[in-house]
Amino acid sequence: MKYFLLRSLPVLFFFYSCTSKEPKSSNPDFLTLSISDAASLSVADLEIVDLIPLETNSQNLMGNDLRVRSSNNKIYVMDIAQRDGIHVFSASGQFLKTLAVKGEGPNELRGLQDFQIDAEERLFVLATLGDRTTIYQISEEGELQKLTDTEYLASAFTLAENGEFYLYGSYNKPLVMHRLARVDSSGKVLESYLPNDFTNEMLPMTERNFYETEGGDLVLAEIFNDTLYTLQNGKLKPLVNMDLGRYQIPKEFWEMDLMQGYQLIQEEGFAVFKSAFANHNQIIANIHFQGNEIGTQKKVYLYERSEGKFQVLDYPEQEAEIWNDPIGLEEDQIWFLTYHSFLQEIQHPSLSSELLAKIPGQEFDFPILIKVKLN
Repeated sequence: MKYFLLRSLPVLFFFYSCTSKEPKSSNPDFLTLSISDAASLSVADLEIVDLIPLETNSQNLMGNDLRVRSSNNKIYVMDIAQRDGIHVFSASGQFLKTLAVKGEGPNELRGLQDFQIDAEERLFVLATLGDRTTIYQISEEGELQKLTDTEYLASAFTLAENGEFYLYGSYNKPLVMHRLARVDSSGKVLESYLPNDFTNEMLPMTERNFYETEGGDLVLAEIFNDTLYTLQNGKLKPLVNMDLGRYQIPKEFWEMDLMQGYQLIQEEGFAVFKSAFANHNQIIANIHFQGNEIGTQKKVYLYERSEGKFQVLDYPEQEAEIWNDPIGLEEDQIWFLTYHSFLQEIQHPSLSSELLAKIPGQEFDFPILIKVKLN
């Protein structure tokens, strides 16, 4: 089963003052990397090997903040801004239907936070409303079946072993005292991780936190944490700690008033993880940089595990929207997300006439998934 993430363009302005004890590494593959050590990797060294245009019409108009996961036969997309349903496409990108529709009627959801697809291509959704979190299974016909109900308020989830689930509740203290929990099929919390032991105020927020790769690692990433983790059999292990250099949040930030601290890091610049994927071949991380001088920038870092090679993707500014949103790994190949309006403006040497012939003419601009390999 393949998993992809479509682009996310959040405003990065939620911060906290935290003294949480993160798990110490017992992972022999734990890495410490510095962005200053990354060698440049030109996009000329990437070969586009496949394209999947997603059919867009008046029934499934979507913004630019999307989340997508894919099985072997279908692609599922949620518009984060709207959260009004899960749009289902064929593996070739043909629009099929919308499931888990938001509404008040039969088989409709009053709230939609996240979704997952299992190995049997079953669709699960996370709905948090009031003081309850519920996980449903959605049939092909759109019928809802309640599976799990819990008091742990989650904004993201993923499937664990033995019919269990991992839930992520973020820095939403005092409603959530641990940012990560593992629950059984009845909603009972079996284990909690990453305590919310900060002292200052925190603003509630939501984000994607779980990044799945077929045949690879289940990665947990947090927007305020410079460490990536893996999850397996109930164990949370550090995978990578990233030295962000001058973009690391300074120590004095944690002692300041919330707004004063934000003003400080906005002036000096800061960086956060926005996505991360890992398999036996490589680790890929999308890091967003923000500050008064630099505005908002996105950079893609790649680590080849066998060779120990650490690189940052280098592309012309006019091609930024082509290469700055990696959405998944498949063996030694990387998936990116762009839009037709951006792709038609470039002339990449591997963008063959056969690939271009796969792109249809449509009334609306539409997302395109790009599969590439390193030459």
